[in-house]
Amino acid sequence: MTQNKILQYCSGLSELTDHMDFVEAILNKTNIAQNNSQGFTVYLYQPDPNNTIAFKEKEYYPLKLSKIKKHIDKIEDFQFLDILRQELEEMTTLTNELVKTNNLDWSSSLFYKKEYKKLSKLHELKEFQKLLEKHELLRDDLSRAIPDSFNKPQLTRTIKFKSDGELESDQEEIEIKEIIRFKSGNNIFIPIGNASPIQVVYKGFFIGPRMGHGVQEFWKVKAKKWKCIARYQTWIS
Repeated sequence: MTQNKILQYCSGLSELTDHMDFVEAILNKTNIAQNNSQGFTVYLYQPDPNNTIAFKEKEYYPLKLSKIKKHIDKIEDFQFLDILRQELEEMTTLTNELVKTNNLDWSSSLFYKKEYKKLSKLHELKEFQKLLEKHELLRDDLSRAIPDSFNKPQLTRTIKFKSDGELESDQEEIEIKEIIRFKSGNNIFIPIGNASPIQVVYKGFFIGPRMGHGVQEFWKVKAKKWKCIARYQTWIS
C-alpha cells in the first residue's frame, strides 16, 4: 500500500508526467516498506543543465586499448610461473641436502643461509610487479581521461511521506540548492529534465537503528524497458 500511494502521488507531479515508465521502474525496484517507521522521502534533482563537455580525448581510446593489449602480451611472455617453479626446484635441491645434515656447525649454517637467499627470485618478481603496476596505470587512464568537471546537481523538490504512504510535506526549492552529499535515510533521488540515455538514481535505506546503506544506480533503456545497468555503494552506517 505504501508503495502504491507514493507512486500514485508521483504520477501527478508535472516534472514526472512524461517519465512515469522510468519512475515506476525505479520505485518498483525500491523496497520502500523496509523499516519505514520514519517514513520515506522522494527528492527530485536536476543534473547540471550544461551537462555536455566536448570529449576530444575519445579519439585516442583505440590507441589506449592497443597499448593495454601489447602490455598484456608482455605480462603473458614473462613466464611468471616458470620463474616460481625454477625457484622451488632449486630450493628443493638445497633443502634435500640440508635435511641430511644431522648437526650444523657455524660455517655450514652460514653457508645454507647464504644459499637460500641466493635462490630468491625477488628481482625477477619485482620486474613482474612493475609490469602489473604499469598495467594498472594504463587501465586507469581510461577512466581518468573521461571529463568530470560538471557542476553539482541541483535539488528542486523534497516530498516527504509518512510511514503509511500518506503525504507529509511537498516543498519546491525556490533558490538553487546544490547537492553536496546525497543524504542518508529512507529516500530516493530521482533525476528530472535530463535527456541523457543514462540516468543516475540515488537510494538510501535503513534496515534497523543505525543500520543502513546508500547506493548509486545507473539506469538505461534496454529492450524498450528501463533497467538498472550498474550499482555502487555510496554510504554505510
